[in-house]
Amino acid sequence: MSIIKLLTALLLTGLFATSFPVFAKHSVVIKHSFSFNPVEWHLTLEMGGFSIVNQTTKSQFVQVVLNKGSVSVFKLVNGKQSCYAALGGNSVINSTICELAAGEKLNIDLDYLPLNDARGTYQIEQAT
Repeated sequence: MSIIKLLTALLLTGLFATSFPVFAKHSVVIKHSFSFNPVEWHLTLEMGGFSIVNQTTKSQFVQVVLNKGSVSVFKLVNGKQSCYAALGGNSVINSTICELAAGEKLNIDLDYLPLNDARGTYQIEQAT
């Protein structure tokens, strides 16, 4: 049996759980500089994930809370990953806060695991 077939079989049986993000396909745009109440989200393998884009002129803090599943949260600045957090899965961490400068984007991507779907909330507040 080839190594690829073996790894595929192990992945499908859940014995070898490798997670990697399914990249964001949808975006939430921040256009106002004020606090938002928590917003619920639900990700499936078909959705992949979503991004939160700061289109204001001020920095915003985004808190992402995971209630179920496994996701990767990160932003890309000049092609480099920053503010990375692996939420759920083998991690006991279930929330993170990232600061988004004007024009920056935060990605919340579902980890590709068998039968993974994720639920949680995000909340946005203006930096002081």
